[in-house]
Amino acid sequence: MNLIKCPSCGVDNLDTASKCRMCFESMAVGSKHKAKSSYRNVFLVVGGVLFFLVVNFIAISNLLEYRKIHGKSGASNSTLNFPRGPFSHSGVITSEFDRFKGYTVTSLKSMQIVGSSLDGLEVSAFFLNNDTSTVVFRINSTSSDGWKYIECKQAHFLIDGVPFAPGGMVYDGTIGKGYVIEFFSWDMSTAKFLQLVGARSVEVKLCLDEYQLSSEHLNALRDLASRIPH
Repeated sequence: MNLIKCPSCGVDNLDTASKCRMCFESMAVGSKHKAKSSYRNVFLVVGGVLFFLVVNFIAISNLLEYRKIHGKSGASNSTLNFPRGPFSHSGVITSEFDRFKGYTVTSLKSMQIVGSSLDGLEVSAFFLNNDTSTVVFRINSTSSDGWKYIECKQAHFLIDGVPFAPGGMVYDGTIGKGYVIEFFSWDMSTAKFLQLVGARSVEVKLCLDEYQLSSEHLNALRDLASRIPH
């Protein structure tokens, strides 16, 4: 047999009737590695797809279960549980149309929690009739002794003895002649506000001071809630 040097590997193992044995074997081994790599890639792709489907199935199942229990997030006002009267309280609720801005503001005027209007704590709330997705809930502190809460600016709620997160809070204050007014305001979703006013008891902690809303406060807030267009 006449051996001819292989132009690929340079070894004298190529005859005139066949390919280089070493190159052929090397190509065969390489093909096996490529085949294994291809199978592995297919397995990873299939596994990834199955994992994605399972995770999405669990997520959708959890969402459907959550909605069965809590209702849809961001549900329209017509699906919320609004309080019904009659309501007995000493609060004052007004509806005032601003013809320059083109909307009506319905408000529960400030009701005293403790002390007097010149030195005490008050609660109030209002909503805009053209945007009933939120209600502004506010607690005002008026003090003739200066700032009371500026060092901590913290507020916490308990409704029926359970911690309640009303949403983001805005703290502000102003200085008058001989007094300081501090404002704690929450722009609550209507659903959150209804949860608050529907409670049997509502306790508020401003820094280290603890207060409880009376049944009269809650009735006034429920009266306001019942007037939200729905």
